[in-house]
Amino acid sequence: MDKRRRSFWRVILICFVAFALCGCDIMWSRYTDKKKQFSISFPLFWVKQKNKYNAAVIALEPVISKSDTFSENCNVIVTDLEREVQLGEFYEFTREELTRQLLVYDTLEGETFAGLMPGRWISFVSKYQGNNLHIISAMFVKGKRAYTVTCTSQQDRYPKYEPLFMKIIRSLRVK
Repeated sequence: MDKRRRSFWRVILICFVAFALCGCDIMWSRYTDKKKQFSISFPLFWVKQKNKYNAAVIALEPVISKSDTFSENCNVIVTDLEREVQLGEFYEFTREELTRQLLVYDTLEGETFAGLMPGRWISFVSKYQGNNLHIISAMFVKGKRAYTVTCTSQQDRYPKYEPLFMKIIRSLRVK
């Protein structure tokens, strides 16, 4: 009986690890902001903070060890606009502001969707507080409101995080 029980728990453990590694919905949680009319999915164990640093929400990967000096993170900034603008106009303005305020290099740009809502993204490397960071920022516009999802990792870790960041960006839903 003990062998059967151990085998059973081994199978359960293997299934749990397999689900965790494939990024199935069991390991994600949905954050909803009714006032700003959006929702977005983050990894389940990431720490969420509301209304900090001009962001509606920030999600941070938990620090795993003392040698881990930077928490990979994503945030959503909601901008109320004075008038309705096209996505391209908002994107160009934001891109110019980013390059004006930060030392930006290795830039890539592209298009994406969050649900059926079209968006544009810019990915770049920048130095901040002694860290070489890789940042991807995606912008979406609906009516007089713009949604910017920005995800940041250390530059050398970005290849590992890029698929996760794109999944987070594409999970944005706006009412």
